[in-house]
Amino acid sequence: MTCEHMSNEKSLPYLDTCIKLHNGKYELFYYEKLNNSEILTNFKESVAPLNQKISTLTGEIYRRNNTTLCEYSLDLALKHLTARLLKIIMLKINIIIN
Repeated sequence: MTCEHMSNEKSLPYLDTCIKLHNGKYELFYYEKLNNSEILTNFKESVAPLNQKISTLTGEIYRRNNTTLCEYSLDLALKHLTARLLKIIMLKINIIIN
């Protein structure tokens, strides 16, 4: 069992969400623990079919959509996911080119 405390930024993490005061009201933002791995699934050596890998990505998009309340927090969550996926794509490009 873990116990989370409110941070200096007046936010409280809970599961995949972080409750923050934004523009005068409480909003839900997507949250990942700091020790979270960058790996969604092993795209390089996984024996899972491609449709399961695509389902993993789809699930990540839905998770961010369902754990945010305002457009601002959804935009932040999707930008973070996009940056994470671009890292995977760039790594794969470098492996193939070099």
